[in-house]
Amino acid sequence: MEVKGERLARYRYLTGALAGRWHKSAAAARRDAVRARQANEDEKAPDGLKWLVPGRIEVETGRREHEGGPRPVESGLRRHAG
Repeated sequence: MEVKGERLARYRYLTGALAGRWHKSAAAARRDAVRARQANEDEKAPDGLKWLVPGRIEVETGRREHEGGPRPVESGLRRHAG
């Protein structure tokens, strides 16, 4: 149950090429990254993953920028003009 004024966090993996779907837990987002072959499980790594490509687990709290929330994430991908 969400208490008024609180926001539930959502989690997904994010790499330069792919973004996973949003999950209710970081563990589910990590499993998604492994299934997508973007990372392998690694108990010794801080986030529990050894990334096969540069990536991370992204957290969204649902807060808008004007509320002090995170800015939109840039993937680092550029469109080719042509």
